[in-house]
Amino acid sequence: MFYQAEELLKRESVSRGYEQDLVYARRDLAEAKAAVEEARVQLDGMDPYDQTPERKEAVDLLRDRKEGIFKFDNRVRAKEARLEAELALLLEQRKRAAALYGKAAAMVHGEQPGLCEKLYNARAHCLSLLEETERSYLDCDRCCYIDPRNAVYYYNRGCKQREMGRLERAEADLLKACKLKKGYRDAVHELRTVHEQVAEGKNQATQKVRAKLAAAAACACAAGAAGPGAAGPGADAAPAGAGPGQGDPGAAAGRQRA
Repeated sequence: MFYQAEELLKRESVSRGYEQDLVYARRDLAEAKAAVEEARVQLDGMDPYDQTPERKEAVDLLRDRKEGIFKFDNRVRAKEARLEAELALLLEQRKRAAALYGKAAAMVHGEQPGLCEKLYNARAHCLSLLEETERSYLDCDRCCYIDPRNAVYYYNRGCKQREMGRLERAEADLLKACKLKKGYRDAVHELRTVHEQVAEGKNQATQKVRAKLAAAAACACAAGAAGPGAAGPGADAAPAGAGPGQGDPGAAAGRQRA
């Protein structure tokens, strides 16, 4: 219970930080809109048929500021979606949180590399809580592709690889994480677990081979026992129920002469 309460307080603090970040983003968006309006007013005051460098510069400025508004608008929407996702995760609405993180990541994909992989990583966490290991692995893979110098993303992907039974790939990712971040205890611990599973798998394989060899040897012994002489003493004796002399051809011939 104490751990859950501590985690709850941590998420509330993070959410408050996102709210403050969202306030700043909205302020930047308002300033960008005001700058666009100022550029438009400046352009409207010029002759539309004027081909002077001043008017061309004003046209370029208006276009650049409009592009800036589009980026700011996407950034604000992404941060709003991120904040909603954090609040949904706080309320343990994990499926909704995963959808909102994906929406936010799609808005900033290719524009804000520093934020994009964090959103994919957050969605991977939600999917992991939902036990959707394959989808969680795909998001971890995206994070490694976007930021290949981050040890945490390789650690996360290595954990997913281990859960999926891909021990060799998991080992490679965890070694990469240890290389990128010296003294990464979580990665070292996970790597030790992978090595233990590999050793256990080898022991199980060895035991299976030994069991098969023992079964084959037992079958060979049984086949040898069923070979010549397996009928035991008296195999050449007369069949059961035969009369006197029936088992001896010479005796039968003597009876016929008599």
